[in-house]
Amino acid sequence: MVCKCGKRFSEKSPFVDKYQRYSKEWNQVVNVRSVKVKTFKEAAEVLGTSPTTVIRRFKKVANKQLVEGVRLPKVIAIDEYKGDTDAGTYQLIIANAETREPIDILSNRKKETIKNCLRQYGTSYFKPVVSRTWRGIAVSFVKLI
Repeated sequence: MVCKCGKRFSEKSPFVDKYQRYSKEWNQVVNVRSVKVKTFKEAAEVLGTSPTTVIRRFKKVANKQLVEGVRLPKVIAIDEYKGDTDAGTYQLIIANAETREPIDILSNRKKETIKNCLRQYGTSYFKPVVSRTWRGIAVSFVKLI
């Protein structure tokens, strides 16, 4: 809509969110279809959109499910490795120490990044155990949590 003064603004609508092109119902259908179909291309053809749009919607759903459903195991292993990203030269990997499955890969090894990641998974039951050679790091790690 255009006001008398010439300023443009979006109309308030109960079925379309602000700055969106698709309705709330359509977004819900895409969320369900993107999980149930074999390929994103198939879902895009049925819904009349691009595979990229379906993938973006799928990533939103997947990220919500991953964050809500994952808890840290009782024993975790944290290791750094040299990579090359915009965030830094070294990245951090958090893995299940018993099964050796990766849980998360952090873009850098800064305290704030580690703290936010561990708080995201919940650390109320977390007790750090570190070998004798790493006692100094363990003390700072416990303070971090």
